[in-house]
Amino acid sequence: MHRLLILFCLFISCEGFFATDGLAQNADCHCFIRGVVRDDHTGQPIVGATLLLVKSNQGIFTDADGRYEFTNLCPGRYEIECRIVGYQSRRDTVNLVEGHEENFSLAEEEIHLEDVEITAHRTDAPVTQPLATLTGSDLAQTRGQSLGESLQGITGITTLQTGSSIAKPVIHGMHSNRVLIMNNGVRQEGQQWGSEHAPEIDPFVATRLSVVKGAAGVRYGSDAIGGVILVEPEELPINKPLSGEVNAAGFSNGRQGAGSATLQGGIKGLGGFGWRAQGTLKRGGNIRTPRYFLDNTGISERNYSLAAGYRKKGFGVEVFYSHFATRIGIFSGSHIGSVTDLLNVINSGEPLVKSDFSYAINRPYQQVKHNLLKGEVHYHFPDGNRLKWVSAFQYDNRLEYDLHAPAMIPWPPSTIPNFHFASLL
Repeated sequence: MHRLLILFCLFISCEGFFATDGLAQNADCHCFIRGVVRDDHTGQPIVGATLLLVKSNQGIFTDADGRYEFTNLCPGRYEIECRIVGYQSRRDTVNLVEGHEENFSLAEEEIHLEDVEITAHRTDAPVTQPLATLTGSDLAQTRGQSLGESLQGITGITTLQTGSSIAKPVIHGMHSNRVLIMNNGVRQEGQQWGSEHAPEIDPFVATRLSVVKGAAGVRYGSDAIGGVILVEPEELPINKPLSGEVNAAGFSNGRQGAGSATLQGGIKGLGGFGWRAQGTLKRGGNIRTPRYFLDNTGISERNYSLAAGYRKKGFGVEVFYSHFATRIGIFSGSHIGSVTDLLNVINSGEPLVKSDFSYAINRPYQQVKHNLLKGEVHYHFPDGNRLKWVSAFQYDNRLEYDLHAPAMIPWPPSTIPNFHFASLL
């Protein structure tokens, strides 16, 4: 019993000793660390910066004046970290004995994200304008037809046709001067105000036919209110070997045939050069209905074009020349002398003028020649921009022969036109 009493007294004495020591230690934890966090460049206080006592669970934020304060700290060695988004973090070490003031100046930090590269390609027409094209096999199926007939395969395009060989494109109900035609980058300027005035362009020149509909006037001018037709040949074969192409087409009605040949290539020993030569022949006779031929509805056409160019280190120069010549017969039965003659034709169901098949083209007919000369100089900058200068010359000559020759002509009237239209641009 005496031993147990002695052990109990020793236990109570030790517990009192440890409790007294702990109170002494808590009585010493009255230190503090406080200060201000500022911008290193401007000296302005930084609001909302985070301050952490490393290897402890204590952390606080700076107030509206950029101030912070840790309290109830025991003496010792502390490591303080100050950080906020947009600034470089900073750590300082403090040997704490009593209260201590520790200010921080933070420098701004540049954060670089990974590079994002966006690549785009320039289009031939604004994206706000619907663009329809005819190329490749679709274009090959229209070979031998006129430009207006070739475009019928594009949605939204119709034709205004006079006879078997005269057709002009119609877009949104508009045609002629309301529809702009760009022939190899040049505005086609011809006699097109009449319904029988078809575009003077050989479709065999083009490897791509495009139609721009919508607000085309913004880019091409006020005369393109209906739309724009782009007749685009193939790029010149710079530094390429000699090549060629032959196209032929036949039509049973009118026993019509059309052929075109193209020869192109570079120039051996002269780098950067390219050239192209192209020619077209077309011939057709009187077309036939189920019961009879239509007199004087033949066509004869002879066209050719020449192109050459040079390119080197972004610089380029090109020259293009085209000649379009056609003779188009106009149906003889379309000329009516009086209302009585018109009624007789309607009642009989056949024209007054009867004919067999023939390739001959007599009065009335049209004879049209159109010449286009274009010169272009361009330079491609390394950044993708391009500077281009284009100059063009056009001469359009249209002769129209009525069924009856002009009166009061002392010499043979067969060669005298009733109307002569010529334009030089």
